[in-house]
Amino acid sequence: MRPVPSRSRPAFTLVELLTVVAIIVLLISILVPAVQSARTQAKQTTTSGLLKSLATGCEMFKTDFKRYPQSRGYNPFEENDVLLFGAQWLALQLLGADMRGYVAPDLRNDADGNGVIDHIDWRDWYALPANRIDPDREYTRNGPYADVDAKHIRTIKRILQENPDVVGIPEGLVGDDDGGSGGSSEWNTGRLAFFVDAWEYPVLYYAANPQVDEPFTTGTPTGDFVVGRYDQCDNAAFTGSDGGHGRFPLDTPGWDLTGTAENPDRFKHPLGEFRYERGQTTRPEPGTFEGFVYNEQTFESTRVDDQGRIWPHNPDSFLLISTGPDGRFGTTDDVTNFER
Repeated sequence: MRPVPSRSRPAFTLVELLTVVAIIVLLISILVPAVQSARTQAKQTTTSGLLKSLATGCEMFKTDFKRYPQSRGYNPFEENDVLLFGAQWLALQLLGADMRGYVAPDLRNDADGNGVIDHIDWRDWYALPANRIDPDREYTRNGPYADVDAKHIRTIKRILQENPDVVGIPEGLVGDDDGGSGGSSEWNTGRLAFFVDAWEYPVLYYAANPQVDEPFTTGTPTGDFVVGRYDQCDNAAFTGSDGGHGRFPLDTPGWDLTGTAENPDRFKHPLGEFRYERGQTTRPEPGTFEGFVYNEQTFESTRVDDQGRIWPHNPDSFLLISTGPDGRFGTTDDVTNFER
């Protein structure tokens, strides 16, 4: 009887296995950055679209009110002086506090008939029920001026509810019901919305003052004060500020959006730095508010040696600024409504 020949199973050698593993590792090292880059590009495109939508809303607002939305001032729902910042002013005017449209602060909407528009009027306007059936308390609604997905709208209150462990939100952005100084009304600063980009970081808004000849506000109302086209303090609670200049000067840390700062109590975004000197003709310092928003083309077209005109982008309208993927305002990956 013939013996049955054994059939040996083919197997990979150690060298072959190592070669396959090496190829897989190489492919991963190539594909992962490519995928991350594609995701980043997609978010940048989404954010650019958001900024275009907000810019269109600002233009519609101007058509109705003959001005762009304001970006500075006190929270109108508060009896005392509680600041509201540019990012929140934008959402309040484009959407209304309750997202159902904006009520213009003029005497046609004087709630109590006392001839003055004050915090009582503002509270009454937005206390109306959704169906607006009370004929004695009906106020003209304008807008909403922006068709924005709800995922691009946040409040500090909502952020704290969804992320109870979040730290580093500046006190000026938090309402009194959360232990901060952002007001105590039902529409305190912590409850008023702002727009967020595709990375869920705030979108800053600065309105220009086209009636003045200085590029940036310098000094303070109690000091050597000169109003400029743009005021660095308009979003100081988001970016941080040293309080040296502005209509509402604040010495405050910025909001560390990524939670990675070594010293969150003194964190400042580059947009929180301001070193412009009135009448300056040398190129602004990089890593500052003025260094980020000044128009390089204007400087170059007027430059003689190292002297030129310092003038901001969009001097007659507004600036919209998103942090981009790094979570820092004033860096090269920011998404803006102006060409840098």
